[in-house]
Amino acid sequence: MASRKAKSIVFRSPTGVNAAAIRATVEKDLGAGVVTVVQELQSGEYLVEVSTKDQAEQLIGDGFELNGIHVQPSPPTGMFTNVSIMGLRAYIEDNAVLKELEKYGVIKSKVIRLKYKMGHELAGIENGNRLVRMLLKTPSVPYSLKIEGEWCRVIHTNQKPICNVCFEEGHRRAECPSVVCFNCGEKRHIRAQCNNDANGEDANEDEMEQMSEEDRRMRNEELVRTAAETDKDLHDQAKGLIEEDNLDDDDDDDFNGYTSHGYESANESPEQTM
Repeated sequence: MASRKAKSIVFRSPTGVNAAAIRATVEKDLGAGVVTVVQELQSGEYLVEVSTKDQAEQLIGDGFELNGIHVQPSPPTGMFTNVSIMGLRAYIEDNAVLKELEKYGVIKSKVIRLKYKMGHELAGIENGNRLVRMLLKTPSVPYSLKIEGEWCRVIHTNQKPICNVCFEEGHRRAECPSVVCFNCGEKRHIRAQCNNDANGEDANEDEMEQMSEEDRRMRNEELVRTAAETDKDLHDQAKGLIEEDNLDDDDDDDFNGYTSHGYESANESPEQTM
């Protein structure tokens, strides 16, 4: 008989969704009476227990829709996070992205390169945005990263200010006491803030970091929505990742399928779907 843990899933819910709506959605997909527990672990994070292990695995593999947003649950052993990489030049190799992200957790998928959604005049063409599924070992990934000399934006759910200079939580690079200005060589400010050069090359990185938390939340949800629309074939393609042994054998039991839609998706750029 399966343990209760094996019959449970965890996920982050879109804003404004309550426990009753979660139960109704799951039972609409799996059948009346299958939900035995709906528990809010913390704000926006839920644990749901269903009647059987097979039902839990179906939810982990397929996900479900809440308020028009595709939610991708994870096993309760760890919360997978879809990390979105925005604005990184397309010619930068995926291996370089993975190497940088490994500093912040365990990589649980290959890089998914998103495409323009069906119905767009460029449908099927990469739009420059990428998704990587991770099990974070740090509170967050910094809002911006420099990969092979190019800055990119990084977004995922419940993202917190993490300095990409000292890797400590609670402040961004521009406020780090260890950061060195590229213009004057002094510490505690970046070139964009330097009195001798108000429009330095670090300005692009600061734009993302100065975004309000509400704007960030709205962009997160927009990314989830657009990622879910980007290419319906991604789900089947992602299931193929496992069949093709793209993950280590040791990870297969915990992974249980992958889709880029669940965002936690995270790197987003308002230009992801044009």
